[in-house]
Amino acid sequence: YKHYQKVGKSGIEKQYDLSLRGKDGYIRRIVDVKNRIELEELGKKPHGGNNIVLTIDYNIQKAAYDAMGKVKGAAIVLKPATGEILALLSKPDFDPNTIIAKKNNEFLRKLNSDKSNKPFLNRALQSRYPPASTFKLITAIAGLETEKIHPSKKWHCPGKYTLRGYKDRDFYCYATHGTNDLYWAIAKSCSVYFYYLGYHIGPTIILKYARYFGLNEKTGIDIPGEIRGFLPSKRWKLKRFNNSWFDGDTLNLSIGQGFVSVTP
Repeated sequence: YKHYQKVGKSGIEKQYDLSLRGKDGYIRRIVDVKNRIELEELGKKPHGGNNIVLTIDYNIQKAAYDAMGKVKGAAIVLKPATGEILALLSKPDFDPNTIIAKKNNEFLRKLNSDKSNKPFLNRALQSRYPPASTFKLITAIAGLETEKIHPSKKWHCPGKYTLRGYKDRDFYCYATHGTNDLYWAIAKSCSVYFYYLGYHIGPTIILKYARYFGLNEKTGIDIPGEIRGFLPSKRWKLKRFNNSWFDGDTLNLSIGQGFVSVTP
């Protein structure tokens, strides 16, 4: 690198910096005292860098950007058949053009000192969140693959699930869905149905299938800085909290809440 060159510091620019950069060339000139060229020869021919085509769709990216507004978080749009990323957004963000401006010291200082918003944190890759209702499909697949449940199995949703014990505890659904089979439970995202299902299957099998889906691994996206997802275990909870795994933990796990966390 030369002192006058820009260097990719994050994201695609960092990952493919060497590939996109190309190689400098130079011309050797001999001049007289009045700076008149007496001899010129090509010292080294320059080579242009490679081109790169992103899968980002401008219209989808803009729609996600406008929809997010000032909300803190991340938004990603994927094409499931190929894995192409059509939109990837992390908020709060900043205008990268200000980073490469000549008088950028004050702007960089403000970004680095913003501890509450952390604008340099790519929340799509570097933050973990509960997967919530998207995890219900993992629970469903775990039950079907182990033949613990048939799709026609029905449970009733009165708006809550009461876990009986020394002290009864209610686990709520966002609505009252009545009696559903697995198809309708997925369609309505009925939490009570998946409380029943998760309790019936047990945490060991659910976590086994979550690992099959790689939720505790990196996706391998070609952007630097990605962190792993996290899947709990009975042993982890005992070591971390000096406490046993409870049925309530299983109910939370079955709908993607509690200790499980993944990157968007």
